[in-house]
Amino acid sequence: MNKSEYSNAEFLLEKIREADAVLVGAASGLSAADGRRFWYEDDEEFRKVFGPFRDKYGVRPHSMRSIIPTGQKMSGGH
Repeated sequence: MNKSEYSNAEFLLEKIREADAVLVGAASGLSAADGRRFWYEDDEEFRKVFGPFRDKYGVRPHSMRSIIPTGQKMSGGH
């Protein structure tokens, strides 16, 4: 760690210590870094995690962001 990075880390640590709470946001990259891929493929892992939801609503990995069953049309010009 160089001097600039060390200073940034110290600054961040100081702000964390001063804070009443820390909100951490993470997107699918965090689960992908852990080896998870259920957002991307309709495979065994996706079915294990989202199986009942998939079966009931026909949702597939990339339709999860819209939560619209496959085959259903969106209204409003989308």
